[in-house]
Amino acid sequence: MIDLSKIVKPLVWLPDSMRGSYPDRLRASTPSGFGDYSVAGSRKQDKWQWFRNGHFVDGHHHHAPMPLEAAKAAAQADYTARILAALDTEAIEARADLDAALAPAQPAPSDWNAVIEAAKRLLALHDGFWAGADTDKDNAHRLHVAAAFGAQAFAVCPMPDARPAAMVRALLLALIDQMHPDLDYLRAKNIAVPVNTLKRPGEDAYRAIRAQNEEPK
Repeated sequence: MIDLSKIVKPLVWLPDSMRGSYPDRLRASTPSGFGDYSVAGSRKQDKWQWFRNGHFVDGHHHHAPMPLEAAKAAAQADYTARILAALDTEAIEARADLDAALAPAQPAPSDWNAVIEAAKRLLALHDGFWAGADTDKDNAHRLHVAAAFGAQAFAVCPMPDARPAAMVRALLLALIDQMHPDLDYLRAKNIAVPVNTLKRPGEDAYRAIRAQNEEPK
């Protein structure tokens, strides 16, 4: 449920009486014919009443005087209610739900902290393995296989600007599931390509691997 009252602009109150006159008055004009709101009373006693178009509003006839801020709040509440009554609130909420459903998921700060902690553990696993420490060799192997998928994806990507994205996606997919079908183009008849000897590393490596994977005619 969306709190639509938050999208209604607050009334802007301006003096509407001469200094020293009684009663003191403040007025707030509104757009689109929703009426002018005013509060009148005594600053000294802080007793005020609020009006719309110079009259008491239905249901608030001759209401008891109240502090200035309370009178302003009552006028604001009446104005907000009139604005919301003119809106198709169900359509607005439905659109907001749709926008939320289509929006790409963004990790909350706490979620990103979890990502950082996971990266730290993977780095410790990698460094410990190569330092000869007593570490989890199975998971270290999984990590390095995932890195190999990432490196291969970088090498075979035909578009230079897209190589980092291809590398990251392949690495993450392999960490999650090394048998993911999106990795098949890297896995089938995988070959080592001397990238540093190619004139166009990404494109030439891509073509070389595609040629290796093609069925013989």
